[in-house]
Amino acid sequence: MLQPTPRSEAPKPKEFSGHREAKVVDNFLWSMEQYFRNAGIRIDEQKVNLASSYLTDYALLWWRRRSDNRSGTAVTTWDQFVDEFRSYFYPQYAERDARAKLRRLEMKGDVREYVKEFSQLMLQIQSMSEEDAFFQFMDGLKPWTRLELERRNVDSLSKAMTVAESLVEFKPREKSTPPKERPNFFKPKGKEIVKESNNEFGGGARQKSPSKN
Repeated sequence: MLQPTPRSEAPKPKEFSGHREAKVVDNFLWSMEQYFRNAGIRIDEQKVNLASSYLTDYALLWWRRRSDNRSGTAVTTWDQFVDEFRSYFYPQYAERDARAKLRRLEMKGDVREYVKEFSQLMLQIQSMSEEDAFFQFMDGLKPWTRLELERRNVDSLSKAMTVAESLVEFKPREKSTPPKERPNFFKPKGKEIVKESNNEFGGGARQKSPSKN
């Protein structure tokens, strides 16, 4: 009789202390959902109880007040927990600030770093269309990268990111200009032709006499 394959132990999420930063909030919720999926947890009540056990400091105080029977309706579903968690800890102007940073974002160094920064900002923006995000990504690229993506007829954000990262090894080398020759102040001077002036020697300049045949 075949024995059921034991489920591999899922990595545990990091605790959340109540830090009001969009990336930290999103990462906590995402890591919890990954843990539920890997551990096979599907019941909402178990999800809420497990997620609340990873709250510390200020976040734990919030949950203690929220789970008090005097505070209103109890949180019984995971979706309800996520909605209230985000509304309380998510920065008020996180999406607006992320949009502003996205408009100013430009590829200044490594293309992978640009893709990483773009992806992090996009996680904080819930209402940007795929088309707008694609054109925003293309506008921030360096000219040589953008031209290469256009040459390959890239027409979606996910494909643009994948192709852009693959171009790292094919970055064109900048033409090196030969170094300018520095003046040598110690260069020996050439022989100078000394002219005899009439005032110094009382006569005209020396002239070669015509050769006799």
